[in-house]
Amino acid sequence: MGRFEDLGKGILPHSPFIKVDKDEKIKPLYKIDEQINTERRYVITKATDHGRFVRNGLLYFNMKGIEIYTDLNNAIFVDEINDSVTVKDYENALDAITPDEDPELRQYVIMMYCDDDVEAMGYSKYNWASMTGRSMMYDYIKDNIDIMYMNPDKSFILTANVPLKDALSVTQFVDYLKNGNLVPEDNFDIHDYIVDDVEEDES
Repeated sequence: MGRFEDLGKGILPHSPFIKVDKDEKIKPLYKIDEQINTERRYVITKATDHGRFVRNGLLYFNMKGIEIYTDLNNAIFVDEINDSVTVKDYENALDAITPDEDPELRQYVIMMYCDDDVEAMGYSKYNWASMTGRSMMYDYIKDNIDIMYMNPDKSFILTANVPLKDALSVTQFVDYLKNGNLVPEDNFDIHDYIVDDVEEDES
């Protein structure tokens, strides 16, 4: 654990890792380290903000000018009230978030927004596909993004446990998997397929 003097503003997540509504029943997981679920007490993991805190295969955080690096499967418990940070092994706790659901058994739906070129091939500009398993969805994106002229920023992924308003774009989904080392390392770069808005307007 470390304590910090006021050395300047650090990099903070857009929102706490865990949010609990006023009337929501707190699950046992939230009671780890005295209910880390507020704007000033929160947990940073490799999944926070779609992998924003992953750098060079390590979990990274900057609090008031002090840089913290730790193993990717650890978690950084931040307490802004007491200006303290605790690094812990959080791998087992991460598994406990969805203990009854294996990502490789979960149902995924991809809602595809395809660029105009796909219509010349007789396909609709809007397409969807459903499959079981996170890895299968990743492979589907890799194999079909070229064929379907898929726009990864305008296409998104749906699952039963994520509301529509929080659905990840295909770009965010692939970044999340790669930043978290959740898929085998390969040369696929989703950012090669991002269409610049200026280019799209001119076409």
